[in-house]
Amino acid sequence: MNLKLGLAVSALVMVGSLEAAPMSYEQVQKKVKFNTTTEFVPRKGFSIPQLVGGLTGFGKALRNRLKGTIQDNQDFKPAENKLLHSRGVCAEASWQIQETTGLTGLFEKGTDVPAIVRISGGQDNSEWKEGKTRLFGIAVKLFPSQHKKQKVSTANLFLMSQNGLEGDDRRGFFSKPDTDVYFSNIIPEPKGFALGLLNNLFKKFDSPVNVRPLYPLAEVNQQNEVIKNAKTPYRVKVRAQDFGHKDQGGADFRAEIMSYKAQQMKFDIYVQELETSTREDKVGTLTLDSPFMSETCDQELHFHHHPNIRK
Repeated sequence: MNLKLGLAVSALVMVGSLEAAPMSYEQVQKKVKFNTTTEFVPRKGFSIPQLVGGLTGFGKALRNRLKGTIQDNQDFKPAENKLLHSRGVCAEASWQIQETTGLTGLFEKGTDVPAIVRISGGQDNSEWKEGKTRLFGIAVKLFPSQHKKQKVSTANLFLMSQNGLEGDDRRGFFSKPDTDVYFSNIIPEPKGFALGLLNNLFKKFDSPVNVRPLYPLAEVNQQNEVIKNAKTPYRVKVRAQDFGHKDQGGADFRAEIMSYKAQQMKFDIYVQELETSTREDKVGTLTLDSPFMSETCDQELHFHHHPNIRK
């Protein structure tokens, strides 16, 4: 029960309405790489007592942290271990759309914008242990501009592994034998008593909690122009191309990610346009540069995730 409680908390990636001063890609890139390290720092996120306190109304510190996440749309926050995804690896990246989609903004054909990506585990169990599940996530911070010095409000995308809050016992981050491993903005709805409690808590901030909306990507283009009458897909999935990842894993997931070279990690981007259709089309590529770990990546970099319920 405790594991599922912990996993469920990692689904809370929500956003608020406070305006923050925009930053440029170069500013963010420089700051996030300022204090790089090769050490697998055993950072600790939330504790189960904190979580239970938040559910029962006694966890003031936890609720304040969650409230801060909801209300803060800046790219960095004061240094502190993340409650949810405490251990991760970052990389510079590019988001490219090569196919005609009929969608708008950063889903339009010809889009090519820089990004910062954070690959993370949803709990503190970053090392693989047989029979134990881990939670896998990819956060993408997109800069809607053709000029890396231009200050822009970022569009943020949060993707979770296809098993959602149940986690997965796979050895590698990106693959599992005889399994279609993908990362999506929509995960299965949580089940069980404990997850139901968390569902009710999260609904006070946003709903549905298992869906992260995509309109921020559709409502701005690569020239940082606001799109009226935007056309947004229902779902995005990313799947790893074959970059030698299928035989990897079996240790701390960060060791696997750090073993890849610049431009080696490439992912196909798929979109499902309509909720009423299961059709998905491959439209582009997410390419990662050299992975790195840093204190800023783990403790300060903030991914503003936008609410389903817009005020």
